[in-house]
Amino acid sequence: MVFFLWNKRLGGNKPYSMAMALLGAFAFLPIAIDGFFSYMSVWESNNLMRVISGSLAGCSLVGFGLLAANVSWKEKNEKPIYRDIKEQLVVLVSSLVLGLVMYVYQGFFLVASVMVSIGILCFWSGFFYIVLQALSCNWKLKNGWISLICGLLMILMIGGVRF
Repeated sequence: MVFFLWNKRLGGNKPYSMAMALLGAFAFLPIAIDGFFSYMSVWESNNLMRVISGSLAGCSLVGFGLLAANVSWKEKNEKPIYRDIKEQLVVLVSSLVLGLVMYVYQGFFLVASVMVSIGILCFWSGFFYIVLQALSCNWKLKNGWISLICGLLMILMIGGVRF
């Protein structure tokens, strides 16, 4: 998210090239492999593997999420999320390095846990926003009301209300 905020790409809507889409999809392979083989009791996942696989998958998820939130079926999509595959690789590697630094230096764990918690809330808020925006086409809800509903859902999630 820092990359997208810094480079003013939160409004990116241009679909990925085939190579960039494949790179983003392959970033999910480590988490899928680790989860599958852990579930099948072939091995037990450890924190290092979780950091590596989570860093790669989480980084790719943000790009795909932004694309899903911003793509327009009516207008031309010309604002790129990443300029090219090199930029996408830099973001993936940076995310992996940051995750490994936090793994090695346990002092960063508090900061990381707060960032992850905020990231989870932002993810679900964005997810609810996308769903409500898609559903509201028939209801004629304005974006302000959708944001208010998402904010209330986040307050309920923070408060621990179970649905």
